[in-house]
This record gives sequence, C-alpha cells and structure tokens, in this order.
Amino acid sequence: MRIKLIFFLLVICSIAGGQQRRRAEVFDHFIVQFFALEEFQRERTILPREHSRYHSGQDTILTEIITEKSWQVLKDEALVNSHYFRRIYENFELRREPTGQRVYAYQGNENGKDIRYYFELQNGKWFLLRSENLSN
Repeated sequence: MRIKLIFFLLVICSIAGGQQRRRAEVFDHFIVQFFALEEFQRERTILPREHSRYHSGQDTILTEIITEKSWQVLKDEALVNSHYFRRIYENFELRREPTGQRVYAYQGNENGKDIRYYFELQNGKWFLLRSENLSN
C-alpha cells in the first residue's frame, strides 16, 4: 500500500512539475525586466539580428545586422518621452490575436514616431528577434 501511495505522489509531482516547465512567461512582466536589466536584455536578444530604419534623405528603409560587437542596450523610450504611446501587438501582423509573438511599439501622436521591437516565445521565454525604426 505504501509503495502505491509513494508511486501515486511521484506521478502527481511529475505532472505538476511538467506543467510548471511548460508555462510561458507573461510578456508584461518580461518587458519590464527587458528594459530595466542590461544583462537580462543581452541574454534575451537573439544575435545577430536585423534592425531596419527609415532613411528620409533617400526615402528608403535601410537594414543593418546587429552583432555581439555592435549590440547596445535598448532603453524604454516612453519613460523619457511622453510624446509616444506604447502598444503591444500579439503578433507580427499587428493584430490582436494570441500567438507566441509580440510587437512592442512606440507610436507617436502626430509626430512621425514609429519604433517596433519584435519578440517571439521560445521554450517558454521571450526573445527579441528584430527591430525597426520607421520614424520620419
């Protein structure tokens, strides 16, 4: 009888532990840490990654590759500039559908600001994949 009870408890603990491991990070909690902690940001950025930006002089979008050497800490622009609105979209198509993708965007209030960070959920953790600054 004791062996059955111990086996039953082990099975229950195993199932509960498996569910804990599969639980995904909450994006709202992740994004606060991402912009607050430099080391955390470095760990959660996939490198090399693409960064696209609008070049108004040529009216084109230029894309560069950010490597380990050229990586710089990203700051939460909305904390220092109230002319932006922060928006979180639940996929790369900027729609409100739950997926393993998020776009963290700064969109200006009639000032041409449009900055986007593209995140993807991988093994229950969020990672920055690419970014864009389409501001004019």
